[in-house]
Amino acid sequence: MYKRLAVTLFGLFLLLLGLGFLGAYLILPFLYRGINLLEVSLALASLAALPLGFGLALTYQGLGALLGHPSRRFLPPPARLMALGFLLALASGEIVLLFCPPRLASFLFPPLHILASALPAGAVVAFVGRRMASDSTWRAITLQASHGALLSPFLAFGLELFTLLFLLGAVLLFRPDRGAGLDWLEDPVSLSRLILSPPVLMAGGVIFVIVAPFLEEFIKSLGVPLLGLQKRGDAFLWGVTCGAGFSALEGLINGGVALEGWWLVMLFRWGATLMHALASGLMGLGWYGFLARRRPWQLLGAYGASVGVHALWNSAAMALIALSSLALISLEDPLALVGVGMGALVTLLFMLVLTVAMSWCLLYLARR
Repeated sequence: MYKRLAVTLFGLFLLLLGLGFLGAYLILPFLYRGINLLEVSLALASLAALPLGFGLALTYQGLGALLGHPSRRFLPPPARLMALGFLLALASGEIVLLFCPPRLASFLFPPLHILASALPAGAVVAFVGRRMASDSTWRAITLQASHGALLSPFLAFGLELFTLLFLLGAVLLFRPDRGAGLDWLEDPVSLSRLILSPPVLMAGGVIFVIVAPFLEEFIKSLGVPLLGLQKRGDAFLWGVTCGAGFSALEGLINGGVALEGWWLVMLFRWGATLMHALASGLMGLGWYGFLARRRPWQLLGAYGASVGVHALWNSAAMALIALSSLALISLEDPLALVGVGMGALVTLLFMLVLTVAMSWCLLYLARR
């Protein structure tokens, strides 16, 4: 009773919060005169989308549980329809960015960005749910997605941000020109040199290849044991849903900070979504082995596998960022640019192979 009431009240709180951000997003173009109108509008729309969407879902499911109404079996639309919707949102969003004036783009682009961020996650969950013919309900899926997109990121990102700020502060403190202020950060070449410096590369490796996978894979999966396990299929689907929710939030953030290459960033979100979904699905199976079958080694093995997949993907993403930075400071050196291009092709090929492998694993584990 108290849990159902808490879910309902939390959903209502999210609704009110989302309505506030929605109002700010709608009136901003009439009041704001800054040059970064699109970026600010996108941030407000993203802040409105999550609490509105999950607020409606949690309120509906919470009230249904309070009234004793059973939840329907989870049967989502086909994944291919969501993939088609993603392509339409991607094409429309890029057209808006290229051809619409800033004030009009600040209205039209944010909803397209939100769709492009959410639909890959929805497609993966829909594919797994329909392939497994799971008996899970919409209520269970809503709770797992809420954990993945709302609760786990606050803890995981908070711990990662603290580590990042600490390491970044240490790097900036020991720069020879630390007394010159931070104006040099606005210069792409200076920023690229900072990214390629050994202390920053080491700090990035620690955070994104070690800290993030270990933290996120444990925190993301906690929704699975908290809801109570009954079947192996439920454990895997719930884990996939947690990971997909986490990836949707990550897509909202990552795509919003790279509008120049927005379409490319959003295409890469498919690989990242597969990574998060597969890793959390493995953790779901690990929790099932630990709680239902009393096999703790299954949880440890699943944790190691999920962290490994996450670390491989993040390593490749970091390599692309480093190569992009190297290209910026090597514009006058044709041989260096050729080397950077070859390195980027090898990295992209590795990410493609990893994406295919993750897709096969997801296909295999989602069997009935």
